[in-house]
Amino acid sequence: MTQIETVISILDFFSKVMGDETEIVVHDLIHNRIKWISNGHITGRSQNDIDDPTTMHIARRHAMDSPLGDMLIGGSSYTKGTTHIRSSTFFLKDPSGKSQYAICVNQDLTHIDAMQKYLEHFTGTSLETIESTSKVDDSIETLTKQLIFSEIEREKPFSSDSREAKLAIIQRLEDKGVFEVKGSIPIVCEFLQIAQATLYKYLKEIKQSKCLEVDDPNFERELS
Repeated sequence: MTQIETVISILDFFSKVMGDETEIVVHDLIHNRIKWISNGHITGRSQNDIDDPTTMHIARRHAMDSPLGDMLIGGSSYTKGTTHIRSSTFFLKDPSGKSQYAICVNQDLTHIDAMQKYLEHFTGTSLETIESTSKVDDSIETLTKQLIFSEIEREKPFSSDSREAKLAIIQRLEDKGVFEVKGSIPIVCEFLQIAQATLYKYLKEIKQSKCLEVDDPNFERELS
């Protein structure tokens, strides 16, 4: 039995322990496909589905910025539908130090969200407010990256060649005011693998679709 086969047998055990509201995925980063998956109904994926390498590249970069290095724990994101999930990722490296596999654990939070709303109704206290207050020490750059990564995760399966997917992500980031944060432009461009000029073009299209005035020659300068 190979090392990855041993890992998968262990993950299969934990999948049965954790139940059908937890999806566990093994991504083959060399061949860009899903090698193994349990409870794929949560994100609508199956074994041998093709992965867009951009998604894992983004995840690795995000992990490099975290204090844990090879792992991301508890990121909040959404599936293409409305399912709220808690995502954690661990990268397995070969002897040379190259990331070979990514193990992703996606937990469906639908029932937990419903319970949270139930508790808030009776206590009058928003758990989201408490959580956001506890993170006030996070840097603006870190929070911006987390928000960008969350929106990209929401678009899974994300294709780096899909103009529509990139527009959808940029639209949501614009709606959330991400581009008002200094330094957000190059971060978004790096994650989406587009030039700044292309991002400005997409933003102009979005503005025009909202019937906003964007003919001001200072428009691009204000964004940078």
